[in-house]
Amino acid sequence: MSIWLWSFLLAAAIMIGFNVTVLMSHLEVKLVVSKQGKHERIWIGIKAVYGIVRWRYEIRSIQFQNFKQGFSMKSKQKEKSWAGKHKERMRNFVGPETIKKWNREFVRIAARTYGFEKWSLETLEHIEVNSYIWDTEYGTSNAAHTGMLYGLAWALIGGVTGFITQLLTFRRLPDVEVVPRFDRPEFSTRFLCIGRIRVVHAIFAVIVLIFRIKRAEGGVKQWRSIQSKA
Repeated sequence: MSIWLWSFLLAAAIMIGFNVTVLMSHLEVKLVVSKQGKHERIWIGIKAVYGIVRWRYEIRSIQFQNFKQGFSMKSKQKEKSWAGKHKERMRNFVGPETIKKWNREFVRIAARTYGFEKWSLETLEHIEVNSYIWDTEYGTSNAAHTGMLYGLAWALIGGVTGFITQLLTFRRLPDVEVVPRFDRPEFSTRFLCIGRIRVVHAIFAVIVLIFRIKRAEGGVKQWRSIQSKA
C-alpha cells in the first residue's frame, strides 16, 4: 500500500476518534444561588469538550427598584472557546412585564412545537445530577414564629427537591438542610446543583426538536419571530 493511502487511513482514524471522543463527552451545567445578608449571587457555568469550551454568567447585585420596574440586576458574562475569550458586563431589569413576556413566549413555543412536553421529558431523562446541595439558615426574634417557619421551610424545600428528583437522574442523594436560629434574626441560603448530559444526547435532542418544530403548524414562523426579538 502506498504512503498516501496509509496517510489517508491514519487521518480518517484520527478524525473518527476525535468525533467519537467529543460526542461521548459531557456538557456540564453548574448553578449556584446564594444569599447572605445583603449579598446575593447567581452563577451559571457551562462546560463542554473537557473544559475547552466554557460559558459563565454571573449576577452579583440584585436591587428592588419599584413594583413597575421590578429588580435591577448587575451581571457579567464570560466565554471561552477555540476562537478566544470574551467578557461583557450588563445591567438588566426584571419586573412583572418581563415575567409576563417570558411566560407568553414559552406558551407560544410549547403550542407551536409538536409534542413539546414529550420531547422535554425525554430530554430530561438523559440529564444526570452529580451534586445537589441546599442549605438554609434562618431566624426571627420570636421563637414561636421560628418554629412555625421551620415546618414551612422544609415543606417548600422538600417539595421543590422532590419534584426535581422525579424529572432528573440523581447519582447521589440530595443534601438538604434547614437550620433554625432562635437567638437572632437571620436568613441565608445556598443552592448548588451540578448536572450533565452527553454531547451526543444534547445534539440528538436538538435535531428532534427541529423536526418537531417543522411538523407543527406555524412552528418555524413562531421560532423565527422569537429569535428576531432576542
